[in-house]
Amino acid sequence: MNFLFLIILIFIFLLYLENKGFNKSDFGALLLDLNGIILDHVPSESFLTSNNFNQKLFFSQDEIIRKNSLFEIIHSIREAAKDRKIKGMVLKLDHLIDADQPSLRYIGKCLKEFKKAGKPIFSVGENYSQLQYYLSSFADKIYISNYGKIDIHGISNYRMYYKDFLEKLKIKSHIFRAGKYKSAVEPFMRNNMSHESKENHFSCLRKLWKDYLKTVSENRNIEINDVFPEINSMIKKIKSNRGNITKYLMDQKLVDYVIEKTNPEEKFIEKFGLSRDDNQYNRISIYEYKNDSTRRNDKFLGKRNDFPSNIAVIFVQGMISGGNEENYENSSIANSENIVKKIRQAESDPNIRSLILRINSPGGTVSDSEKIRNALKSFRKNKKFVVVSMGGMATSGGYWISTESDRVIADQTTITGSIGVFGVVNTFESSLEDIGIRCDGISTTPLSQGPIEYTGINPYLSEILKISVDHNYEKFLKYVSLSRKKNIQDVRTIANGRIWIGSEAFKVGLIDQLGDFDDAIEAAMKISNIEHPSLEWMFSDTSLMENLIDLFSSNIKNLFISTIILSQKKETLELMRYGYNPYDKYITNFNDCYAICLHCNISYK
Repeated sequence: MNFLFLIILIFIFLLYLENKGFNKSDFGALLLDLNGIILDHVPSESFLTSNNFNQKLFFSQDEIIRKNSLFEIIHSIREAAKDRKIKGMVLKLDHLIDADQPSLRYIGKCLKEFKKAGKPIFSVGENYSQLQYYLSSFADKIYISNYGKIDIHGISNYRMYYKDFLEKLKIKSHIFRAGKYKSAVEPFMRNNMSHESKENHFSCLRKLWKDYLKTVSENRNIEINDVFPEINSMIKKIKSNRGNITKYLMDQKLVDYVIEKTNPEEKFIEKFGLSRDDNQYNRISIYEYKNDSTRRNDKFLGKRNDFPSNIAVIFVQGMISGGNEENYENSSIANSENIVKKIRQAESDPNIRSLILRINSPGGTVSDSEKIRNALKSFRKNKKFVVVSMGGMATSGGYWISTESDRVIADQTTITGSIGVFGVVNTFESSLEDIGIRCDGISTTPLSQGPIEYTGINPYLSEILKISVDHNYEKFLKYVSLSRKKNIQDVRTIANGRIWIGSEAFKVGLIDQLGDFDDAIEAAMKISNIEHPSLEWMFSDTSLMENLIDLFSSNIKNLFISTIILSQKKETLELMRYGYNPYDKYITNFNDCYAICLHCNISYK
């Protein structure tokens, strides 16, 4: 009870700290210090469960991969463009790790709007990754360290292939595929990328790369060949500068100033004023500004208080899957149960007249994709409309659910299509026999055999699975045919599991319009005859009690992990607090593992 009381006191104090300081009369610059990855939707996070609160409460110095909502970034930039307290923007993107190209293009569009409002943008960095430089190219001036570099290298697609490996282990891969371009199964059946897959993927990557170079060259007002010269020419230019990369970047007009020669801090103080707190330029981080602008303005990308919500927004982000997981809000899983529930909520709301389905998914299971499609079909039967807005990717199952819509909009760099179906079953009967283990028994029918992983797939079951895959493929073609108003044969020519970049998907008729989320809102307004749009963002809300449970279940355990040291056989074992990596893989099964040796990486159970 004393501990709980102490936690509550700390929480109240931190809440006070979070809220103070936002009454200052002049913010100066908006510091776009994006950290981590950018997603369409980030699972709802309250103050209690936020990374910021956890770090303060548990005195964590660990680096945590932050997940940023694309639409919150867009909202903050647009609010700042209208905010008199914001005089300009400074991009500091050293810790921005990943974002898809359509998201970068959308942010870039808002940065242009910001500049049109008469507010300058500056970018500062020691080094720039290819992704970071894309956004930095929208700045008026770019600063780089004297020994910095810009890592513009191109776009590639490599993966591991396991055919020989599986054969050596005597693992049999039973593959059922409809669509010769459906390349997801190739690692199990080949040792290299097929000619069809190389041709298809290279076509998309080449267009993505062309779009990248075109955007940067236009932003910097230079030729495309200056952004990325022919490789021999590039080497020659670097040699002529005796390996001085910074001078090469200056010569190519990719940067404007070297930090050590032109101190940006002095320029920023002159432009934005001197901060009394740290004697640097006046600024406010986008993370602080996001919280402040939300307090000052309840609007969020079309959410209006003077009109009832009339357009619902629902996200399909990640692999489409099912099940009744407790954690419906997961940035890598598009849970069909949760999505269907939200569609039905929108359907039952008499004020909702249109639904924008934001899809950023590589696909998933046929059954779960069909659940979502059926829910959309029911929604449309009520004389309501569905507009699909595609993000970075809407392929396979992601395109399956798009067929039940009134309009499909995608960015020109969106990856879509992959109209095909596949299934893979790995069996280990030969592997087990090789080490002297066999599975045997009796069954009443050929379909009631023992576990197929150990007995293998008999010809009858194999035939049924093949028929099922072919049937689902024909169903997929039929949905596309009806949705796109094409005959089946025409659909077959653009299907076969082939992926398409947005600009090409528009040409072959897989989408209706090239555009971003703003265009999806306009389409929803037009198709539903809505004059004053008010968006209802269908996020999952969590209660205070749920937040408290999440907070203590995840962090109290971590507090003890970081402080307890166990000894066994004269070896000191320190329990690991976090398993840090870019994909957010943490130690979640702590109950099954009581110690981990940091030196040898062996877990003790």
